[in-house]
Amino acid sequence: GVDSGYADRFTSWLDAEAKGYVTSYEASFPGIVSEDAVYRVKHDVIDQNPDIVVLDLAVQDGFGGSAKNRAPVFENIVRKILAETKNTAVVVISSAAAEINSYRQNANNPDPMITAGEYHQAIAEYYGVPFIDFHNATWDIVGLLVDKKPYGQIPVCNWSIFGQDNTKITDVGHKNLSEMLKALVLNVK
Repeated sequence: GVDSGYADRFTSWLDAEAKGYVTSYEASFPGIVSEDAVYRVKHDVIDQNPDIVVLDLAVQDGFGGSAKNRAPVFENIVRKILAETKNTAVVVISSAAAEINSYRQNANNPDPMITAGEYHQAIAEYYGVPFIDFHNATWDIVGLLVDKKPYGQIPVCNWSIFGQDNTKITDVGHKNLSEMLKALVLNVK
């Protein structure tokens, strides 16, 4: 099971670092895609006047091969937040399961080699906001450790350590993603 998600862990750490000056507001709902989020962004995000917004829609935006179609809507969300808030930092995340859902859920995906995370990364780069590629970082770790084991031995690391299934990450995955967010904040100049 998951003790707490990456957002809870990250905001608890941030609050401790800021000595109680951080208020966390959870605006996410499981299963929401960019088409739904764009209608909620004004009330649920912008009107809250956040200091930081973490956008993690790549898993859901990839379902059914819709990553390409949802990219302009995701771009609209990023643009609205940046245009309608003052000094809000935006961070875009590609979760560990983003690529899996992008094309394995639908064999007829017209764009099978491009994941929602890749579209989101291009949008983040265009707007100059940080992008955390948790998906590829996770697979890099798994590949590094699995490849180092002699053939036939049980690998030190595999996907199940980080992900419960194609959409949910484990407690270890949440901890690692929280640590990536902390590292990002600590390296901001």
